[in-house]
Formats: sequence, structure tokens, C-alpha cells
Amino acid sequence: MEQIPQEPMAELKSFQEYRDLKGSCLLCDYMKTEQRAKERIIVENEDFICLVPFWAVWPYETILISKRHLTHLLELNNRELSNLADIMRIITCRYDNLFETSFPYSMGIHQAPTDGKNYTQNCHFHIVSQ
Repeated sequence: MEQIPQEPMAELKSFQEYRDLKGSCLLCDYMKTEQRAKERIIVENEDFICLVPFWAVWPYETILISKRHLTHLLELNNRELSNLADIMRIITCRYDNLFETSFPYSMGIHQAPTDGKNYTQNCHFHIVSQ
């Protein structure tokens, strides 16, 4: 039997609890808050925003959020794919420049599980890097 690992399940549960409480998407609302504050944004384009989340564990941790509410990578259209590649290029160049070396980092893609259930309302595609 397939199961969703513990950490992604906890994230999905948080998204569901937020939706139940507020009636909206946690990451959509968080992104709007950060856009108003303009304090932690590193770079953004038409389709994505990259920022240092207030809960960052590492000083160079970022979250890259799709501006359009979508659940997985396969929903990206051609323009969004191009803008995703461009913003990732910018971020990796900034890491390299900051550390004055080709900087190694880890990146995790957070998207809907593939267990056949509908996660349209409770999942928002994003990438976390460190």
C-alpha cells in the first residue's frame, strides 16, 4: 500500500486546516502578505516569487512560490516553465556570488501527492531550497 511520507502529510494537513479556518490557500495568502511587506522578497517575475520565509532555518533558505495556484509541476504552461527556469537561474547565480564559489544547495519540490486523490484546494506548488 502506498503512503504519503510524514513531512509532506503534515504540510498537507496544515494546508487543509488553514483552508478550513480561513477558506483560502495558505501559500496564496502568505505570498500576498510578503508582497505587501516587501521585506523578504529576493526576486519575482510574472509567475513566481522567491523569498526568505520568516520560518527559515538557514540564513540562505528560500521558498519559490508559483503565483498561480496550481498543484504540481505538470500544470505549468510554457511561459511559466520559462519563468521558473529564469528565476532559478537568478537564485543560483546569487548564491554563487554571495559565497564567491559554485555553491552547492539542496532543493525540494513540493507538489500534490500522486495517490489519485484530488488536492486542488489543499496543495500549492512551491520549491524550497537551502
